Amino acid sequence: MTATSRLVVVTGATGAVGPAIANRFATEPGVSVVAIARHAAPTGVLAPQVQFEAGDLFDARTTERVAGADIVCHLAARLHVTDPDPALRAEYERVNVDATRRLVDATRPTARFVFFSTIDVYGPTQPGTVATEDTAPRPRSLYGETKLQAERLVLQHPGGVVLRLAAVYGPRVKANYARLARALARHRYVSIGSGRNLRTLISERDAAEGARVVATAAALPSRVYNLTDGRVHSVHDIVGAICAALGRRPPRWSVPGPVARGAAVMVDGVFRALGRHPPVTPQMIDKLQENVAVSGERLQRELGFAPRLDLAAGWREALAARDLP
Repeated sequence: MTATSRLVVVTGATGAVGPAIANRFATEPGVSVVAIARHAAPTGVLAPQVQFEAGDLFDARTTERVAGADIVCHLAARLHVTDPDPALRAEYERVNVDATRRLVDATRPTARFVFFSTIDVYGPTQPGTVATEDTAPRPRSLYGETKLQAERLVLQHPGGVVLRLAAVYGPRVKANYARLARALARHRYVSIGSGRNLRTLISERDAAEGARVVATAAALPSRVYNLTDGRVHSVHDIVGAICAALGRRPPRWSVPGPVARGAAVMVDGVFRALGRHPPVTPQMIDKLQENVAVSGERLQRELGFAPRLDLAAGWREALAARDLP
């Protein structure tokens, strides 16, 4: 590297959003990018100029890379799963908290450490309210709890910045939104309730740009930012945007929330009596109808971050290259 070049290290670089972030930094002049993950990404996912290294968060080589970096983007984590076994707490704490502490301690005081957290730390929001960075966190999952613990460690670093990510969707969309898109593509989606409850999203491309803005901002104190597309969306509008991207009409029918929950109670009781895990639970139905409304205004106001993709354009881009028979 030349004397003016910068080294960016991205952990968790082969996950849902890691490749987009690594690739975005790789387009910056004078930047070298090292992508670290336990498993290599499929061919073509990482840009040719991104250097991939297989490694664990606790490997000495990972610590060395972080110690030499000008910017660290820490995405690697034990991810959210629905209704995890309490026995997993130690694993969540080891990966999400202990590993973060290790990397923060290795990062130079003059370097920028960008920690990718989650709006899950707020828990569900009450109807008519929108959470901001000043809202008291109320996580209700092991994932949210351990991410919040890790945030506090990051903010002790002079260059530590926390990005609380909204639900990310894009060409590599996974988990709930991938299942939703697949169900809509196959005409197997049934709406629960009115669909007027709110969600907060951001496209993969805008998430990567937000990361770049924060990582390269000058004289930025330790700070928490929500990273969103700047709006909150009803579930009805999200379903409509996905259907438009698929070239299909949105489903016309819905099941009233109380009816769906009552059916879930019966299914849950039958399966548990048989000693089997139920395919649907009352808690799942409740979660489908809750609000997760979070503001991203601070990042836009303070650092000039401007999301480029609205919901319609974002889902067109997300689904253009995906095979959803």
